[in-house]
Amino acid sequence: MADKSVIVISDDETDTGIESPGADCKNSSVLLLEENSDFGSVSDENRSDEMVDAEFGLSITYSRKAEVMPHARYDCTSHVFCQSENQTSRPVGTNSDFCEQCYCYICDKLASECQSWITPSFCHCNAHKRSPFWKSWRDKALIGALIVFKFDLLEIDADLRHAESLLMKFDADLTVEHDKFMMGTVSSLAAIYSCSCCCHNQYQTMVNCKRCSSKHEAILIYNYSNVYQLVLEFLEKANGEKPKTFAVVLLGAAQRILLHKQPLGLNVYLWEDSLLVSVLRGQNITGERVVKGKKEVLFESIHVVLARTEKLREQNKLQRLKDLIPFFMCKHGDFTSAGHHLFHSHDVSCCTACRLTPRQFTMYLKILRTGQVPVGNEPFYSGVWETPTGHVPVKKSDVIKVGLRILNCNAQLYMNPDSWADLIQASCSDSKLARDGSFICVTWKEPEEEFQQRIRETADLVLKELETKQIIILPKQFYSNHFPDEAMLMLVTQALVQRLIHAHMCTVLNIAMAFRRNMWALKYLFKSLSVRHDVLHAFLDCLIKDLNEKNNTLLIRTLPQSDAEHIGHFIFFLISYEHAVLRPVAHRIVDFLLEHWNEMLHVGTLQTVSCS
Repeated sequence: MADKSVIVISDDETDTGIESPGADCKNSSVLLLEENSDFGSVSDENRSDEMVDAEFGLSITYSRKAEVMPHARYDCTSHVFCQSENQTSRPVGTNSDFCEQCYCYICDKLASECQSWITPSFCHCNAHKRSPFWKSWRDKALIGALIVFKFDLLEIDADLRHAESLLMKFDADLTVEHDKFMMGTVSSLAAIYSCSCCCHNQYQTMVNCKRCSSKHEAILIYNYSNVYQLVLEFLEKANGEKPKTFAVVLLGAAQRILLHKQPLGLNVYLWEDSLLVSVLRGQNITGERVVKGKKEVLFESIHVVLARTEKLREQNKLQRLKDLIPFFMCKHGDFTSAGHHLFHSHDVSCCTACRLTPRQFTMYLKILRTGQVPVGNEPFYSGVWETPTGHVPVKKSDVIKVGLRILNCNAQLYMNPDSWADLIQASCSDSKLARDGSFICVTWKEPEEEFQQRIRETADLVLKELETKQIIILPKQFYSNHFPDEAMLMLVTQALVQRLIHAHMCTVLNIAMAFRRNMWALKYLFKSLSVRHDVLHAFLDCLIKDLNEKNNTLLIRTLPQSDAEHIGHFIFFLISYEHAVLRPVAHRIVDFLLEHWNEMLHVGTLQTVSCS
């Protein structure tokens, strides 16, 4: 009678302390029981009788010839397994041998189907469960594409497996499209932009001339649009999956895209690159810079430039919303943060201050100077102003610094006379607004000549630093206990002097009238301009032109009656000023007033002129 055996397979994988006969792998989960002579003498019909083996403590009521069940290679009873920790270069001992029921521990496939059973550097035949090295390999193989998420095997469910299958297909499709992108296509610039050179029409036999030959040369063009479209469609489709699946798919797709490299010779600068930013802002028109003695030139392919252009167009809508952030900070009462945020740059775009319109500039001056904000969310369509709860007032010096910085970085406002007039009015105003939302003028005392001269010299240094470093640091002279408000007004006036020296203004009457009752500041302006007689004459010529062309609406129609006395002082100032060049202006105003002035409404003005 042939030998028979019984195979007992443990349900758990904990160590049993029993070694399988003929195996080197300790603590096998398979126990082989050889039949002894007593067992062998039992006939088939008597096998149901109970027999007890005292040695093993087993009660066997029935036995038959064992069938070899599927098992891991290291548990095989037919072939000896030699245990090793991390041997992958070659099979150890007879580990490459296997029976029909041996399974690969790594692949969970029959050993006969394992592609890496004896492959050098892999050698799955040496794998077993008691090695941390091989166990990690098995975990990676079972988790598959989800390995990057560091999931535990017990966490892998149907949703995650579905996400894995989606990612694997996406990875295959993405690899194909990205490889095409990396190869590029041969084309020319003329295929993108039609060549406008006259040689194509003038010379029928010539394809191109020397002037436009560069546009027809063969170049490699890299078009990322197919890759982008594939990713977009994949994410739109994945959006309909379950939340867990979608989250894993989204992160997996992002991880694969981040691994993409750009083709050799294709320059794509980061948005925050200093050279690119300076070119986009118009600060560098050559596209060149020198870094550590080496010249660097900004060069990107035409498709990159077109993509940047489209991106900037899309950002324009978002930029309008970002530009309202300082206003809503003011609505919340955080005026200091709002002032700082005006100069905060968003991505590649300039700061909000660079895009302010004259109307917006006036609004922010009123808000910061008075601590009041327009009612509602539309700052330009409300005539009602209110004080936000819990606001912290802004110092007048800080308001002036913000105003000067805005004018320095905003070319439109810098060239606009009305914006300068608004800043002058803010310097002469009270911390409250009139009912109509206008500034309330305050008369400041004229400082002594010595103090004015010190401020003039110091202001030039402050403004020079503003022009070069875009910052304003005021020395202690501007915080004098005697003339702090006067010093701020002189700083603004000195900045106006530099503006007039830079270029002529198209109109100046509103600027001259902005000083209101502070005629000493206007005198300060003319004295500072007197160092450049050409600039002073140009200012006065423009003033006379304004009086002739504007019908003097600023003199008799827009000013309230309370400011009529100011006009009288203004005329007296022009007549009595030591420079004779001012007198034609005064005579022109007097002639107009004698012709149009309503004596019943503005008696005080004529009395002031007569007394003078």
